[in-house]
Amino acid sequence: FEFSKFTALTTINSEAFSNSVKLSATGEITLPSTVTTIGSNAFRNSKITVVNITSSSLSLADKCFADCSYLTAVRFTNHSCSWVQYKNGIFDNCTSLNELQLPTGFDLNNQGNYDPNADKFFIEGDTNVNLYSYTKYSTSVQTSPEWRATENGVGEKPVIFFVETVSDLLTGEVIANPGSVLVNDVGFWCENNGAAVNLGTVTSYDGTTVTFSSGYTLDSTGFHAPV
Repeated sequence: FEFSKFTALTTINSEAFSNSVKLSATGEITLPSTVTTIGSNAFRNSKITVVNITSSSLSLADKCFADCSYLTAVRFTNHSCSWVQYKNGIFDNCTSLNELQLPTGFDLNNQGNYDPNADKFFIEGDTNVNLYSYTKYSTSVQTSPEWRATENGVGEKPVIFFVETVSDLLTGEVIANPGSVLVNDVGFWCENNGAAVNLGTVTSYDGTTVTFSSGYTLDSTGFHAPV
């Protein structure tokens, strides 16, 4: 089922593909940029494996992706997508989900004023997910923010920051003293063909090359995998 062909699609209605086997042929879906609303239970208990979201603004209703046991990754390919509203249990019991890429439009700082009565428990029954944010680390965000993804504080997850160049780290003051070894609790990630690569924390910087705890390095020519 190729959603990308439906270029006038704005709303995926409640329960539209709930319990559907029609999505099992490809597993991976890409929603067109015109989609602004996904209704409650829209994809619940379907066999989707990867969801690519290209929208610039999106509202997600209750349980819209809940119980998708085959779902491994959700990627906001429009990095600046504004996640205007989200309700309870969007990704509840997605037991295989390990990669959730949060757009810059998802307010990381809002977690500091977390209201347990607000509808912000978007993951329950899953402690394996990594929260990759397209936000780059800076002094405007907390040193190591954790988003309370589940009710009662169970399963709080650290947010992993996006990095593209060495200057991203310098701007964020992660590397405070070039030439010295810095062990920091801020985690970083980069993109490789759309997938997230977890770089880990910064372990050293010699003025030219950044080394991460994963063994990856970053210099003026880009990222380099561990030898």
